[in-house]
Amino acid sequence: MEDTAKPVRETSPPEDENGAPAIPRRVRWLLILIALLIIASSAVAFALLDLEGGGPTTTESGEVDVAAPPEASFSHTCESVTCSFESKASPGVPIADWEWDFGDGETANEASPVHVYQAAGVYRVSLTLTDDSGLAHTVTKGVSIGAPAHIDVPVSAVAPPIYPFGPHIGGAGGWDLVTDAFTSAHLNGYRETVIDELNAARANGKTVILLLARSAPNYKNPDGTFSLEMWKAEVDQFTDIDFTPWIEDGTLLVHYLISEPMSRGRWGGEVITVEVLDEMARYSKQHWPNLPTTVREQPTDLILHAGGYETPVAGWGWSYLDAAWARYLTRKGPIDEFIDAEVAAAKEQGLGLLFGMNVLSGGDGSSGRIGYNDAYVMSPEELVEYGTKLISEPYGCAMIMWHLNHDDIPYFGTPEVDSATEQLGEVARSRDPIPCTPAS
Repeated sequence: MEDTAKPVRETSPPEDENGAPAIPRRVRWLLILIALLIIASSAVAFALLDLEGGGPTTTESGEVDVAAPPEASFSHTCESVTCSFESKASPGVPIADWEWDFGDGETANEASPVHVYQAAGVYRVSLTLTDDSGLAHTVTKGVSIGAPAHIDVPVSAVAPPIYPFGPHIGGAGGWDLVTDAFTSAHLNGYRETVIDELNAARANGKTVILLLARSAPNYKNPDGTFSLEMWKAEVDQFTDIDFTPWIEDGTLLVHYLISEPMSRGRWGGEVITVEVLDEMARYSKQHWPNLPTTVREQPTDLILHAGGYETPVAGWGWSYLDAAWARYLTRKGPIDEFIDAEVAAAKEQGLGLLFGMNVLSGGDGSSGRIGYNDAYVMSPEELVEYGTKLISEPYGCAMIMWHLNHDDIPYFGTPEVDSATEQLGEVARSRDPIPCTPAS
């Protein structure tokens, strides 16, 4: 008999109602159990965080509200070199730790410390607050300590009025480089030498554009943005000096408040608004009412970026700022168009106008010399052409160039450039000076 095997019947796994392979019941129950365990453990974790007062909480709408660090700030009062500090934090946030750095190498760990400094000066004071959950925030301010007694300033003969034309000479001791061709200079003020520098200018028949808050890093927040309070602390180093004699005899032309306030790259991605700039001018006039104020910014940019980058402010009017300062480089277009636009914008805002030129990086390439920032220096021919037009503009009150010399880039002092500056000096002396205040 032939042995025949029964055929094996092929079976396929069970399918659900959509024709897809069905998941076995035991596997389904296992997956459900795992999902329930995950949900339960997450709920416990959120509950524990909420009981501890840290981590995210849930709002009435069901959204997760992530806890923010405490917002730190502080106030201070000083008598001579002894200062009392008072910390402040976001309302309702429990603070676990206070870390003070008084800027002189000393620290403290209490809410309201008293600190005695060893010398007068401006110090960068930092406070870091840490809350119960370990979140922290730091604030840094410039604090002016122990201003010395009022300085008596001698009064001398009145200097002859001259149109201000000259370079930026930076810090102290640069007057020996300011030749007879120049009638003025932009000077960085130093507490220890500013009186000597003003007297040197007077003795040489020069006028001065004076920058008191010299170093921008000294009035920047940790994120690089501008700090008005720290700027004021820089200016406070000079508020006991009566500049009136140099103002009245024409030696001190203007208080230069700040450079390039509308440059976002300089101020942590933000511009310094016109409201803040006017407060800076007010603060200057609080101490020196008769000293005109200026910012080194083009009048056109003061309009364009008044309330923020590319955010004009309709109807804005200056209360304290007296003048803007427009510096020319060839990349800004034809010189005549530049002058016309800046004069019109200055008049629109009721501002006086200083001019300038960036001789070390503002050239058109005809000089063949690489200067600052890998750009071309201005040739002597450019210097004469552009400088003559800027000085001759009747609305301008000064023409100051940047820079006398910079690092290893010799410029002024070379024979060709000296000849050009002598020509410009003659142009400057041939025109009548006007005050750097709004035209009446």
